[in-house]
Amino acid sequence: MTEAGNAWNNLMTASDASFLQSYEWAKLQEAVDRRVNFLAKNSCSGLLITYPLRFGKNYIYSPRGPDFTGNNDLDLNSLEEFLKEAENSSGEDSIFLRIEPGAGNPENNSIISNNLRRLGFKKTAEVQPEQTRILDLEKPEPVLLKEMEHDTRYAIRAALRRGVTITKLKTTE
Repeated sequence: MTEAGNAWNNLMTASDASFLQSYEWAKLQEAVDRRVNFLAKNSCSGLLITYPLRFGKNYIYSPRGPDFTGNNDLDLNSLEEFLKEAENSSGEDSIFLRIEPGAGNPENNSIISNNLRRLGFKKTAEVQPEQTRILDLEKPEPVLLKEMEHDTRYAIRAALRRGVTITKLKTTE
């Protein structure tokens, strides 16, 4: 990983950000021909991903971002500065900015959501799941299944019975 990538991940780790704000996620987005921008303005930072639309237009999306470093920096001014910088860096072909804060603690998310409403943002259906879980896939399959809830185990086994197949692909590193 590059020095810039390490620095970005350290910044995101300091704010307890989602993996959707990580350098690795940005590289994956670039691999599928999306433009990414790492934006850090004062205490507010976020990964901005450009998604193409028809007629040469696009929109900017920050999954589970922006993030704030420190609890005292959830102020409206920091958010406004971040949004202005996001607008300036997006280009003329961008028609809207979609942000979806939510990786940190619920109290902070509520403050961010209230500030976004004050700035004219509207709540829409979320793209990302409300909750995520990180699994250690190095564990044996029986252990992983045992640690899951009953309904999840049932859904996995039902999918296998219905013909869903799992293929392990070789990664290129």
